[in-house]
Amino acid sequence: MRDAWIRTRRGAKAVLDASTAYGVAWEEEADARGALTPTGVLLLTNRECPFTCVMCDLWVNTLDERVPAGAVPGQIRQALAGLPRVRQVKLYNAGSFFDPGAIPPSDDPAIVEALAGIAHVIVESHPAFLAGVHGERCLRLRDALARAGATLEVAVGLETAHPDVLARLNKRMTLESFDEAAAFLTGNGMALRVFVLLQPPFLAAAESLTWA
Repeated sequence: MRDAWIRTRRGAKAVLDASTAYGVAWEEEADARGALTPTGVLLLTNRECPFTCVMCDLWVNTLDERVPAGAVPGQIRQALAGLPRVRQVKLYNAGSFFDPGAIPPSDDPAIVEALAGIAHVIVESHPAFLAGVHGERCLRLRDALARAGATLEVAVGLETAHPDVLARLNKRMTLESFDEAAAFLTGNGMALRVFVLLQPPFLAAAESLTWA
């Protein structure tokens, strides 16, 4: 019911091409040692995330159906060809990289091939896709990238450590499920990146900095 309430307040989606990333940028980002690293940011055209977060606007640039097999590796190759040389790449797909309803698992080898020469790869995922068979896919990607000379980092949108506010965001996750995902990633040699909202909905401004 909450999903329906949120969705009825949305407008129209953008018109996208499944063969092309809808956003591509070059930036310099500090790495774990503080050194500036040339970075490619790829906003992959993909299916809408199955989680209907109340504050999210990423759905605007999504499709109603999953892209065809081979589309995502093609988007990556095309995007990187148009950028100056980069050392790391962020693959953000407005959802979870390990969601099989978003990026076909069969595309993973071609994605690794498309990232040849990249030293560090950052993807995003909901904790629900970092357990069980989805966690196994994450480990396979880590290993495939390692064989290609690259490391893997996974970004998770925690948004807030306030348990009541987190529940109201409709993210379908808890602090406990976040902890489990974090332990899985760090325990298996992968870096963890966490997104935190300075002032999420439902949290008073006077409390926001403390909770952040």
